[in-house]
Amino acid sequence: MGERLVIVASDIEMGAGGPMDDFPQSAWLLDWLAERPDAERVDLVLDGDIFDFLRTPVGGVWPRHIDAAVALRKWLAMAEAHAELLDGLAVWLEKPHRHLWMMFGNHDLELQFAPVRKAIVERLAALDQVHFPGESLRWGELEILHGHTHDSMFRVDGPPFIEHEGREILNLPWGAVALLDVVMPLLPALGPLDRLKPRERVFELLPEMRQLAQEVFWRYWTRDFWRDLLDGDPVKRLSGAMVREVVYRMGTADPEVAADRSLIAALSREDAPRVVVVGHFHRPGWHSKGEQRLLMLGAFRNEFELEKDGTIGRALGNVHAEIWMDGDQVTRSSLVETVSPPPPAGYMPASVYAFKPVIEEHLAQLEVKRTG
Repeated sequence: MGERLVIVASDIEMGAGGPMDDFPQSAWLLDWLAERPDAERVDLVLDGDIFDFLRTPVGGVWPRHIDAAVALRKWLAMAEAHAELLDGLAVWLEKPHRHLWMMFGNHDLELQFAPVRKAIVERLAALDQVHFPGESLRWGELEILHGHTHDSMFRVDGPPFIEHEGREILNLPWGAVALLDVVMPLLPALGPLDRLKPRERVFELLPEMRQLAQEVFWRYWTRDFWRDLLDGDPVKRLSGAMVREVVYRMGTADPEVAADRSLIAALSREDAPRVVVVGHFHRPGWHSKGEQRLLMLGAFRNEFELEKDGTIGRALGNVHAEIWMDGDQVTRSSLVETVSPPPPAGYMPASVYAFKPVIEEHLAQLEVKRTG
């Protein structure tokens, strides 16, 4: 058997176009893919958060009760915005030794709907070469997982779907529900702040943003969440893990996603693979323990370095993994960094302080609600 190349990229987070889309220049991925090595078999694994269903509105709002019809509307909006990439992927898949694997993450749980998967396969015109393995994938010594299953904010507890008013809707994790209710309505004006690294520097330079985040979430967790919970909203559930995480986040204003102990436990089990590739955390890194390798992927979406003076600096590199296999054995593995072309002009302001007037306006509106 000849060598097989597995290319793994994570967290592209393509949206429905415009300023809220975290990767509007997605057609560049075709050039990136053309530069990758070839082999007797090539597997392109898009390791979750490929599409940003979470950020994509429907009729100007972000519903938290998402059925197949809502999911399809979101997919069609994103497919229109990224038609050039999808056309190019269809051409790439014309060679029979190439396969595309689309895993789901916390931003694209909608990939679990069969009608959405069917629409994607039809759009790519590659019935036998497009696969949907779920949230993890195992080939012999190699395992690939998105990583949200090891993040208490975005791990789905229970079945993927639940019944609500005669509809089958997504069983969303509590972190996703909170984002839909609280954060998404702020995105049209403040969404670009989420693309800045390090995130804690945003709060250091804009204490008004820290205040806004704490106030809107305080209102949510002390009022709106309980109202919906008592009304029987099926995606609002109470758990010890949620309470602990909320208390920690409210106390520290820590904006980063974090792995829990279950990830370490998974890597330490007896049948653990030799090479594990993980997305979700947007922090590339290489870790080893004896013969075992852990490859942490970077995000492919647009992220920018925030300088100490508030200047929005260079775009951060996109880090993916390339793994060569012979049968079930991994023969070599590596992390590779590339840099995507710049997004459209005006996509990001020159300084983080450009957001200050908008933040102050939101704070003033909250004050009116409190005193009105």
